[in-house]
Amino acid sequence: MSTGHNDPVPPGPNPPGPGDQARKKAALAIAGLVIAAIPIVWAVNQWYFDNKDTNDYVEHASKACLEYQPMYQSLGREPDPEQVGYPAYAAYLQRLAAVGRAELKSWSDIPIPEKMAPDVKDAMFTARTALDNLEAAVPLAAQGSDRANTFLDSYNTNRAEALRKTARKNLEACPQFAR
Repeated sequence: MSTGHNDPVPPGPNPPGPGDQARKKAALAIAGLVIAAIPIVWAVNQWYFDNKDTNDYVEHASKACLEYQPMYQSLGREPDPEQVGYPAYAAYLQRLAAVGRAELKSWSDIPIPEKMAPDVKDAMFTARTALDNLEAAVPLAAQGSDRANTFLDSYNTNRAEALRKTARKNLEACPQFAR
């Protein structure tokens, strides 16, 4: 039995052995991987937070726009002006425009992430232009004027364009009046 008092102790540090060089290379390789991973981790983190803002915006905007869906449904199908009369048709268009304006106001009240702002504001402008055309058609439609069709055609063109613009930003619920 040994107490360890008589065991020889080598003086100073242990002399390098054949496995030390391999361990040193492995340690340097691991350190290199860790250093190389830092920019990747930073980029993933940055991407996550950039997309988190975008995803949060899309979620909030979609929720705001979808709140108007029951109102649009309550309007029913677009009536034929020749069957219901021009004043009744104009009243339908006026109600459609009023719900559209309220929806656009709710949508535009949501803060837009800087990354999306130019595209979303452009889509909102196009949607607003569509509603302007719809509202301009109302008094003409009430009179049965063919000029109402010019404004309704512009309304349809602009609302389709607003849908294309919002779809590019995954805003598939906005604007509801354009659906």
